[in-house]
Amino acid sequence: MAKSLKKSSDSERHLPSEVLFMVLVLLPTKLLLQMRSVCKEWRDVISDCSFIKAHLDRANDIHNNSLKRYINNNADWMRSFFLEDPGTMHQLTVPMKDFLPRVEILASCNGLLLLGDDFNCYYLWNPSTRLLKPFNGPSVYRDELRNFALGYDATTKAYKVVRIVRFTGGRFLGYQKNVLHPRFNDDDSTTASVYNIKTEKWVEIEHFPYVVCGNAQGVTVNGAPHWVMYREHSANDQVIYPVIVCFDLVEDRFKEILKPDWLDDSSKFEYGVFEGKLCFVRYIAEQKLEVWMMQEYGESWFNVSSLVDLASFPLPGCCDQPLGYFGTMAFNEALYVESLVSPFGGDDNSDMIG
Repeated sequence: MAKSLKKSSDSERHLPSEVLFMVLVLLPTKLLLQMRSVCKEWRDVISDCSFIKAHLDRANDIHNNSLKRYINNNADWMRSFFLEDPGTMHQLTVPMKDFLPRVEILASCNGLLLLGDDFNCYYLWNPSTRLLKPFNGPSVYRDELRNFALGYDATTKAYKVVRIVRFTGGRFLGYQKNVLHPRFNDDDSTTASVYNIKTEKWVEIEHFPYVVCGNAQGVTVNGAPHWVMYREHSANDQVIYPVIVCFDLVEDRFKEILKPDWLDDSSKFEYGVFEGKLCFVRYIAEQKLEVWMMQEYGESWFNVSSLVDLASFPLPGCCDQPLGYFGTMAFNEALYVESLVSPFGGDDNSDMIG
């Protein structure tokens, strides 16, 4: 009888696995990290790939800002806060703190931050779990304008770093608000390369026909990084025009997609992601602007200014991801989500999921 009662008591203390999963997936990352030490069952659930993915999907939900954070590096220390509560700002413990003044925040994806320094060293870092994966890359030079993106290839379960560099031949073409430097020059050259975190190899993209105009981050739509770049007109190498370019993480190649009709080399704009869709803020006059959104990806653009309360539409921080052209958003700032994703990957239960 006593054994029967003990068995019943033990079973009552354990939640059904489905219920435990549903409860834990709602909790913030910091609490989940603490709860891994409660018991082996909880640790196994929290470390499981399917749980990590479910928790990440909830964090990435376009209507959920509770797990989204803004991070800034002011050269002395890194700080972050929740978008829904700026009062939650706190200082982050950075593993490479001795080199912090030289470290830049280059990109983010699924809770991982891409960092880089002046010594051709890069880092994939999860600030929530504090796991850090260092790797080497091309050296950084003073005369370079750099664009970075971090994305996830679900077919190979590998993160990839996209690095686009424009060498300006000694002329400083810095990232300045409302100032473009898109012109092709004889001493200009732009290259693109991709680093596969899984294979640990850099591959240069051949025949890159575009020029970048500043150290702005790309924005991610449908899992792929996007930029506005310029390319030469085939009939006249002095004629350039803007295009929207995305990087296919599966095929490792750049593709052009439909752009708004008004977008030309005289346009003033910002771009970003709003409610999961690529959007533009078009500046027409000093006190006049329009908001354009790609409703069906790659198919059509719509002026949604009449549907948006522009008076309460904060700029440039109006988007789920920072506006990436004329805005103040360049390096040392990023948006990221709190997640359990590991920068290492591997074959164990801590394998990263995208």
